[in-house]
Amino acid sequence: DESGFAGIGGNMSRKNKLFYDNSMDCDLKFEYKDSSIKLKYNPSSIKANERMFPLLQKSIKGIATDDEQKLFKKLWQDRVKAILLNPDGYDEIIFKEHN
Repeated sequence: DESGFAGIGGNMSRKNKLFYDNSMDCDLKFEYKDSSIKLKYNPSSIKANERMFPLLQKSIKGIATDDEQKLFKKLWQDRVKAILLNPDGYDEIIFKEHN
């Protein structure tokens, strides 16, 4: 909706393109015996590198050097990898409730 990600420095806007429930809750219903499992997604346990936010601010303001922009991209991707490709952290990111 209109509250979607505004982008960085006028680029990569997702306003009116992304639609999701802010809680990131997901209900899945399996047809086998009418069982259902409720999944809750919360990646906040995987902390961002402390250098990311200042680099993001510099990028938004258009004052980040090429090296700073590259470092921000690397740190961002490192966090995405930590969220998606670290099975040891899945129990902290995804919670399930059985009905």
